[in-house]
Amino acid sequence: MSATRTSFWRDSRNIYVLYMVAGVAAVPAGLIYALLAAKNLDRWWTTCPLLALGLISALLVWSYCERHWFSAQKQPFLRAVFNVHRASPSKNSL
Repeated sequence: MSATRTSFWRDSRNIYVLYMVAGVAAVPAGLIYALLAAKNLDRWWTTCPLLALGLISALLVWSYCERHWFSAQKQPFLRAVFNVHRASPSKNSL
């Protein structure tokens, strides 16, 4: 039961972080739209590309963070170096 709760909270935290990072990635498109709206240039041909820019940047950042931060196949760097060192031939084996 405890492992299930721990897994639930870990997954909830990961999804929360991904949503926050994706939201921050879409902020520049929102700022550009705000500047255009302040100058009365908010037309459909400026809104659609900015919506697409915000969505694409959010999805790219989401997938990058999911792949690099929450990958299940991580191996610590020192452990990988240690394994390579142990696999190399020694002087006595020659």
